[in-house]
Amino acid sequence: MKIITRILTTAAFLAVPVLSHAQTQGFAMQSSRIELSPAALGMGGAGLLSTSSIAWGSYGNIAALPFSDLKGDAQVSYNNWGPSSTSYYSGAAGFNFKNKIGLSAGFSAGSGKAFEMFDDNGNTQGEFAPRNMRGNLGFSWRFIKWVSIGANISYHSETLLEGSSRKQIMSDVFLMGEFNGIRASAGVRKIGETVADSKENIFSPASSAVAAIGYAKDFGKNRIEAEADMDYFFSGGVTEASAPFSVSVGAAYTYNDMVAVRGGYHTGGVIGNFASLGLGLKFYGVRLDAAFLLAGSGSPMNKTLGVGLGYCF
Repeated sequence: MKIITRILTTAAFLAVPVLSHAQTQGFAMQSSRIELSPAALGMGGAGLLSTSSIAWGSYGNIAALPFSDLKGDAQVSYNNWGPSSTSYYSGAAGFNFKNKIGLSAGFSAGSGKAFEMFDDNGNTQGEFAPRNMRGNLGFSWRFIKWVSIGANISYHSETLLEGSSRKQIMSDVFLMGEFNGIRASAGVRKIGETVADSKENIFSPASSAVAAIGYAKDFGKNRIEAEADMDYFFSGGVTEASAPFSVSVGAAYTYNDMVAVRGGYHTGGVIGNFASLGLGLKFYGVRLDAAFLLAGSGSPMNKTLGVGLGYCF
């Protein structure tokens, strides 16, 4: 209990500077909002309530882990967000101890497409490729049968231009409940202090309040999941051209715990509008998940692909 209290207290203190520095020059760590779980990506990013894959708990809703039928789940993934733009190589693992305690950790590294740099006189200065990295750790506790609480902490760094880098520690806090297949969750995501890059430009994190509602039920060998996730960005994460809200809706059908078909839609927020299609295969614990995004021809998200390979038990 003391560990839980310390985690939640730390997250609360991290939230204070965010609220007091709402007016900044921009927003930082946009890549922290990129969905890396192929299963959640296949549902339009609506994976906060899903318990079919718990490896990515520290990237999403860690409070969902104790409600899963899985005891352990590990996966590596590749995502080409904005095809030919940014590639992410990631790995994560989650563990569910007696449906009471959930633990999850993950690491991800991303690299963008290299571009040429020029000096003030128009002379080429070589090429530079943007890059980012994040490490996550999460803990959750199901303190009564129907309710759990959890928190994630993450370290994130990104360098978008030569000589302009920033680093930040952020936290998530979630509360989740489940009763007769109906699931609901609320929390805050990406809470952190404002951050200055090496050129002393000040940025705020893409922080948001989040709520999710969904339903999951088994019918013999058939399982259905449906949910909607909603974010309200109260610090960073949005520009004049983007919406302060984002909504993800998704559904999944699984047969005999072996084959899953997924679909969803995301609108607003940092990464814009897209539809998604997903497929999951599992055999003797070995799982393969894939997702494909469909967006307008002018959208950088169009034809984005996410693929993950792992093992669960």
